Amino acid sequence: MYHYHPGEIKNPGLEMMIVLVRALIFVCIVIVAGAVGLAAGLPAFVGGTAGGLFIFALFCSRPFLEVTNYKCPDCGNRTRVIKNFGAYRCSNCGQENRI
Repeated sequence: MYHYHPGEIKNPGLEMMIVLVRALIFVCIVIVAGAVGLAAGLPAFVGGTAGGLFIFALFCSRPFLEVTNYKCPDCGNRTRVIKNFGAYRCSNCGQENRI
């Protein structure tokens, strides 16, 4: 029986989806910033560049959907998890730890 453990990455498809979500958010912010720049009478590249710089600074300053390796301190089970997701319950021993 499969037990759901929030934050755990069980397969490469889920990890790839997280990468695509990050890229989609980046593209959306750049497009919205470009549209706002156009509405304000600025050239599109100025707004798009500002949006790109903003999202780059946001991604660099704080991990956003970042996947990392995790080793349970109680049983030594290794898995891939989403960093800063919150508490993670080990799929091997059931111990809850903060990531």
